[in-house]
Amino acid sequence: MPKVLVVSLAMSDAGKTTAARAAIRFLRSRGLRVAAFKPAGEMWLYKDWTAVSRALDQGRFYGNDAYLLNRDAGAPFSEEVMSPSARVVVPARHDHSGQYCPTIAARCTLDPENGRHVVAIDPQRLAALGLRQHFDKLLTAPGVTVREFSTLEELSRLVGEYMPQGIAACHRHIAARFDTVVCESAGFSALPWAGLKDFDHVIAINHGYVQLYDGDAYRRSFSAQHEVAVDSNWARDHEPRESAVWRNFSLVRAAQVVAGLEPVAEAAIAPLDHAGIDGGFERAVGSLLAQVEEVA
Repeated sequence: MPKVLVVSLAMSDAGKTTAARAAIRFLRSRGLRVAAFKPAGEMWLYKDWTAVSRALDQGRFYGNDAYLLNRDAGAPFSEEVMSPSARVVVPARHDHSGQYCPTIAARCTLDPENGRHVVAIDPQRLAALGLRQHFDKLLTAPGVTVREFSTLEELSRLVGEYMPQGIAACHRHIAARFDTVVCESAGFSALPWAGLKDFDHVIAINHGYVQLYDGDAYRRSFSAQHEVAVDSNWARDHEPRESAVWRNFSLVRAAQVVAGLEPVAEAAIAPLDHAGIDGGFERAVGSLLAQVEEVA
């Protein structure tokens, strides 16, 4: 059964989650049992607060992407298991200079069987933003261990301590129960998690088109690449590449990996179809996956 990795050829906002949802829906329409996996979720405080606060009101911590992927897959996993690492970030002001820690709260699921999580918070910044009380139910929920941080260095140590084992545990939990998994990458990364090896096909999304690549060819090309400096204020001032936050992912861009590869298939996506899952977007992704032997 196919395991599909969804990556972005753009820096951001190309439609990874929408493409992953389209793949899930198409595969399910072919009678396959499908699970979603999003190793790391990132929620921007002001843009994503509605979804984050909805989860916090339940004593939980996840974003809208995890909710949508999980709903479409219909697998018996919580959002915290299918997206084992999640954080809320607040970018620095435009006039800020020097290093800055964008994360104000983060969660890592360590034990998918028993619902054990670590939640890390910056209590001073949560209080300054008037958000501390919104986290009370989460911080006192069963199975939650609370850790605090106030600097990027402290957060980096927590990430190094918990994130690799948490993502690996949840991946094992899902892979042991589902043969067909659609995994969404993070940002521009060629791989969303350093331990991800088992994917058969790669869906690469960009503004206006989507491509299908062979998984073996993608892995070979990836192994020949070198990490590049990320030329952005985020990597320079927010989270330098030496941070443990980056070590769990790949600084090799998906666009680097596919640059020398011939896609198995390609389909165009009209501008209006980028706005939602229905219609042309789903048809475009489905037309690619229909050429895969396992689902043809």
